[in-house]
Amino acid sequence: MIEAITRWWCKKQHKIVPYLFISPFYVLFIVFMVYPIVFGLFLSLHNWSGIGGMEYVALRNYLSLFQDRDFHLAFSNTLWYMGASLFINLVLSLLLATLLNSGLIKLKGFFRTIYFIPIVTSVVAAAIVFTPFYDRDYGLFNLLMVALQGNP
Repeated sequence: MIEAITRWWCKKQHKIVPYLFISPFYVLFIVFMVYPIVFGLFLSLHNWSGIGGMEYVALRNYLSLFQDRDFHLAFSNTLWYMGASLFINLVLSLLLATLLNSGLIKLKGFFRTIYFIPIVTSVVAAAIVFTPFYDRDYGLFNLLMVALQGNP
């Protein structure tokens, strides 16, 4: 029996192993994305206080949602905010990029540096903060692992 399983595994291993390597992503995706979405849709068709039984109300929750004036106002405000911020961000970034790549600006390097300083600074700050923890010779995690292992 063991030999048959071993022979089968040797023949099928090259086809199965890649799927085993990517399976953690799909398990986490289903647990944290697909299940909450499906359960949320299921809950939207029920009246439930979180305790006790559920009452199936079909599309009544959606009908009351679309008749609510506060929902209309919030939806309208969201659309205006989305449209305005998208338009302003897109136009301003395109104008800024065009201006920095044109021949009109003398200090291109300076302005590009000013633009990228926040990006670089955050990476450097994270490296400085985590170096005492992850240092190979004197890091806190290394010292803890040596202490738990019992030998220097």
